Amino acid sequence: MDVTVTVGLGNGNKDQMLGHLMMILQTQQAVMQQLGPQNPLVGLQNVYNTLEKICENAGLKTAGPYFSDPKSAAAVPPPPTGAPAPQTPDPRAIYAQGSAQAGVIRAQADMHRAQNEPQTRAIEAAVSAKADIVKAKIAAGATIAAAAIKAGGSLQETIHEVLSEIFRDAMSQTGDQTGAGLGPQQIAQPAAPPMQQAPMGNP
Repeated sequence: MDVTVTVGLGNGNKDQMLGHLMMILQTQQAVMQQLGPQNPLVGLQNVYNTLEKICENAGLKTAGPYFSDPKSAAAVPPPPTGAPAPQTPDPRAIYAQGSAQAGVIRAQADMHRAQNEPQTRAIEAAVSAKADIVKAKIAAGATIAAAAIKAGGSLQETIHEVLSEIFRDAMSQTGDQTGAGLGPQQIAQPAAPPMQQAPMGNP
């Protein structure tokens, strides 16, 4: 029959032994933190042995209920340490995304241009038509003025009447009512040439 003999220790000796064991355990933990669990100085088995001695010093028969012996424990892969490495973005995916965004922007610009193009063309056509009418009025007025002068009409009155008519037509074509109430007397008239004084003869 196997007999286990437990030698009693005084409280002073137990406290002293516990202090030594705790110092050893702290040293083992520091080594494993600095060098990793696979370092050649301190292994999991060494840490377990220290914990087993601490349990014995506390009066426990075995450390089994509190710690697993690495020799008998099933091999469990250690958890991954550190954060996973960031994935490098695929340049082709970045190019495809940029091309898609550029295509959307171009499509929106083309749609906006197509919506405004009819209105822009209509405005340009109206402006061009009004300009052509004004030009035609000016040409017709010049012809009328030339005919009136040939017929013996006054140069100043003929020019004044022609300019007044062209001015009123131009205002009506552009939609500006500023000159609607202006009469021939309210439009600037060309200055009359200075009258030459007849030379005075000898008495």
